[in-house]
Amino acid sequence: MSGSHPFCVLRRSCRSAWQCGQGGLCRRQSGRPRGSDRRVDQDVHRRRGQERRLHRPLIRATRVQTLAISSTLMVVLSLLLGTLVLAGAVGIMGMNSTHLLLLWLYSVCAIAVTGTGTLTLLAVFGTPSMLVVTLVFIGMAVPTVGATTPIEALPGFYRSLAKVEPLRQITGGIRSILHCDAQGDAGLTRGSVMMAVGLVAAALFGFGVLGWYDGKGLHRVPATTTPEKSAAPA
Repeated sequence: MSGSHPFCVLRRSCRSAWQCGQGGLCRRQSGRPRGSDRRVDQDVHRRRGQERRLHRPLIRATRVQTLAISSTLMVVLSLLLGTLVLAGAVGIMGMNSTHLLLLWLYSVCAIAVTGTGTLTLLAVFGTPSMLVVTLVFIGMAVPTVGATTPIEALPGFYRSLAKVEPLRQITGGIRSILHCDAQGDAGLTRGSVMMAVGLVAAALFGFGVLGWYDGKGLHRVPATTTPEKSAAPA
C-alpha cells in the first residue's frame, strides 16, 4: 500500500466504482495497464446504466404515438420558425410586404406541412427515406420552382413534375402574396389547396402504415430484458 494513492483504500470500500471520485486517479497510481482501465470503465458504465434503468423504466411508445408526438412538435416549432424567418426578412433585410399576417400564416403552414411530410417518410421507410426526402424536397424541387429557369424552358419531365411538386406550389403562393396582392388565381389558392392535400395525404399514409406495423407486432422496442445483478465487490 506504500506506493498506491491514499484514496485506493476508499475505492475498495465503495459498493460501486463510480461512487469514488478518485477511481481514475487510483488506477493511474496503481500502475494498471490501459486495457485494464478501459475494461473497468466499461463495466462501471454498464452497471450505472442498469441501475438507472431500474429507477427510470423504458417508455414503450408505439410508432403511431411517436409520429403523433413528433408531428405535434413540428407544428409548434413551425410557429417559431415562421416568426424568425419573417423577422429576419422584414425586420432585418427590410422586405416590403403589405400582407404580413397572411404571409406569416402561409409560411407557418408551409413549414408545418413540409416537416410533417418529412417525418412521415422517415417513420415509414426508416433510414432509406433520407434519400427519398432529399430527392423530393431538394433534388426535384429546385429545378421545378421556376426561380432561375422558366418552367417552359425545362424538359417535359420537369414540366409535368412542377404541377405536383410541393416546393413549386409553396413558391407560387408566396409569389402571389408578395407581388400579386394576394390574389387567389395568381397561385395562392392552388398553393393552399395543395398544402392541405399534402397534409391529409401524409397523415393518412403515415398513421395507416404505422398502425399496420404496430398491429403486426413490429414494435420499435425489443422484448423486456431483466438486467443482470452486479456482483458485490470484494
